[in-house]
Amino acid sequence: KEREEKLYKAEQKRKEKQLKKIEKLKQRERERIEKEKEAKIKFQEKQRKQALEKIEKAKKHRAQTIKNKLKKEKALERKKKIRKFLHDKLGLLKSPSEKENERELAKKKKHLKKIERAKKSHTRSLKEKQLIRNFRKFLHNHFGLYKTEKDLEKQKHKIKLELKEKQEKKKLKELESRQRKLKFRRFLHDRLGLFKTREEILLHKKQRREHRIELEQKLENTVLKALASRLQRKKLTPEQEIKILMQLEEVALKRKDTKKAELIQKKINKLYKKVRKQKSSKLPLLANRISNTLEETRDYLFSKTSKLEPISPFFKKLSRLTTSFAPKLEKTKLDQIKYLIDKSEIELKRKKRDEAKDYYQRALHLYKSLNKASKRVALPDLLKIKNEITSLALTSSLEKAFGAMYLGQVKKAENLYKNIDINFHNLPQKEKEKIHDQKTELYQKLTEKPSPNTFTKIKNNFLKNLKVIKSKFSKKPKKTFPLNERRFQPPSTPQKQAPNVKKLPEKTFQKKESLQGYLLAKKPHFTSIKTETTNVKYIRNLTGKLLNHIKKAESHLEKQNHEKAHENYHMAAQLFKDLKLKPQLRDSIYNNLEKLKHSILQTSLHNYISKTKKALTKGEVKDARKHHELFGNIYGHLRQKSPTKYNSLTLEEDINNAFNLLKKDKIEEASKIYQKINTQYNNLTPEEKKIIYTKLITLYSEILKKSKK
Repeated sequence: KEREEKLYKAEQKRKEKQLKKIEKLKQRERERIEKEKEAKIKFQEKQRKQALEKIEKAKKHRAQTIKNKLKKEKALERKKKIRKFLHDKLGLLKSPSEKENERELAKKKKHLKKIERAKKSHTRSLKEKQLIRNFRKFLHNHFGLYKTEKDLEKQKHKIKLELKEKQEKKKLKELESRQRKLKFRRFLHDRLGLFKTREEILLHKKQRREHRIELEQKLENTVLKALASRLQRKKLTPEQEIKILMQLEEVALKRKDTKKAELIQKKINKLYKKVRKQKSSKLPLLANRISNTLEETRDYLFSKTSKLEPISPFFKKLSRLTTSFAPKLEKTKLDQIKYLIDKSEIELKRKKRDEAKDYYQRALHLYKSLNKASKRVALPDLLKIKNEITSLALTSSLEKAFGAMYLGQVKKAENLYKNIDINFHNLPQKEKEKIHDQKTELYQKLTEKPSPNTFTKIKNNFLKNLKVIKSKFSKKPKKTFPLNERRFQPPSTPQKQAPNVKKLPEKTFQKKESLQGYLLAKKPHFTSIKTETTNVKYIRNLTGKLLNHIKKAESHLEKQNHEKAHENYHMAAQLFKDLKLKPQLRDSIYNNLEKLKHSILQTSLHNYISKTKKALTKGEVKDARKHHELFGNIYGHLRQKSPTKYNSLTLEEDINNAFNLLKKDKIEEASKIYQKINTQYNNLTPEEKKIIYTKLITLYSEILKKSKK
């Protein structure tokens, strides 16, 4: 037993030694493989460096050859220029053909000189004849020589006309003398008071009395005003401050100091906020009502249109008090309102809608704080701009509603339509006509119902009866919405009712049995009755319409008009849902529609980018923001739906992130990124694979090294 145990132990030791030797051999083989890999990488890097050096040498050699060529070309050009200078300027280095040409030209010049001499002699003779003719005309026109019978008749006619003109001038002079006398009499009548009638003298006396009374009243009023102004001179009101700031803003804009004008505008806005807070915190509701009623009564009693003035002479005696207590025109506020209205009109001409609205709101806020008398003066100026600004606001809200419908936000579009419908009735007829077409389009788009499905669920009659009973006994009022009204639909022409005509009974043709079948007692063959059949022509027409819509959408996309393309795509999608096609044809149309949708979204992105750039160049910031918001919504939609496409750049970024993680000793996260890159590597093109290959191998080797440590 002891021997057997010893033998067993010896065998185990021998086996353990063999296993250790095998493990050592495996380790050596692994190290050898790793060394071979590293040697390969180094060899590849050497080859790459050698290739780069060769390329650089070739570039240098090529540059030298190009320089030599350029030098030779420059030398040839210099020689050519020198030869040309000697040939053109000094007449040297001429060929025999050029010499012969010069001889021929000299001969031609001599011949031309002879021709010119002959022409000059001919022109001289013509000029001499013309001088004789002109001399005869001069004698005819000025001295009356060489006259014909026609000339004598014309002379008689002229003498008659001259006599008529002299007579007319005499008449005009007489009229002018009369008018001068009348003007002189009027001057004496109007300025010096001469040649007056009895009625005019009495009127003049009355006017002098009234003028004397007015002067006395004015003197008394000026004293009272001076005392009141001295009491109120200590502090400026915020309204006076706003007026002064507005004048400063005008001066800054004339000098083109935009920064100074913006600072002044901020101060004005702060003062408006202070005024609003002060007025809201002064009096409660009841006190406000009482004060308003008192002001109205005071305005009525002491106004010019009051009914109490002619009743008793007591109010005439108290005219001094009425003028002192009567409501006066607030000229500072009225000037501010006029200034704001003028500014809003200027901004409307510049097509800056939002700034015009701000100025209008400021003017309206001032108008609410005015007296009744000053409100009457300011109201016509405000009404001029009100219609323009409301029409602009409605057009902008219509654009927002169409944009919401385009993005599928139906509730937002309905809310906007409600506001448009309320403000539409307040507009004048001309501006209603401008917006009516767009409003009807929006109404039609909102009232478009989806097509009913082919398969409808049959509900139980018991449930229907229950719903009817609940609707009768329910106390909730029925919901009404302006979209169901047919107020703005185009007017339908009333159709004339046809006269009552008795209809003839329609003949029903029935298929009868044949006589041969009746005699032989055969079974009769009747026509088969098919239920729920669909017409083939109807389906073909629908498919044709669908394909036409797709073609139109593609043509609009070529013209970069994404809005019309979207409308055609929407119509095609609705037709596609209703149709029942074969699976192969259905799949092909579905793929085409999906591609078309993607292209529409991409073109809309490009269009909105270009619109934002144009708006920024023109200075229309709010329009640029709108286009940018639409661009962001479409971009987010595409980012959610479209799958991510990996390129060499994205993978390089991931590799750089993995290297940063290895520096921080985060091996597990780096290995996950490596596995992700390895799966995406096969989807790249061969050129992109070459760019990433070396970086990917280095990442793999560094992960192995750090994992062993």
